[in-house]
Amino acid sequence: MKVGKYGPGNTKFEKLTLSKVQFTHWDSVTYEKAGCGATALGLLTGKNPTEIASKAKKLPKGGLHFSDRFMVGFLRREGFSVFEVNRANLTKDKIFSHKIQDNHLVLYSANTIKGEASFFITYGGYLIHNFSVTRCNYLDFLSFPLLTCYVLHRPDWA
Repeated sequence: MKVGKYGPGNTKFEKLTLSKVQFTHWDSVTYEKAGCGATALGLLTGKNPTEIASKAKKLPKGGLHFSDRFMVGFLRREGFSVFEVNRANLTKDKIFSHKIQDNHLVLYSANTIKGEASFFITYGGYLIHNFSVTRCNYLDFLSFPLLTCYVLHRPDWA
């Protein structure tokens, strides 16, 4: 996770909570091969994951790479506000508190195996990866180190 900088302009997470989220679940057998980035974007936007994957960077040894720039740009073009989560904006206060709650929509990337990271979505106490939905567990975050993290917001979902 990025360090960030302390300052008055840090993200006000309490203003980014959502009361409803409209996910589009695609058939996991058919679409999970599009890659975790494409499935996350398809889930959030309703766009076809295979079509999203066709725009991603192709890797020399096969497979696809979904950069943070690609993910954030795609979401912003689809009407999402994207706020980077970093160490500074999580720890800027002098009082201990959980800045990110179950009613925040979070997209994050984490190391999952040697040399590979994956994109995940969390909301409402659930973790979603390639259309597989499970209850969030603190071990998910201890076992798979976070690389990047974003809180997503849409006014029509607030």
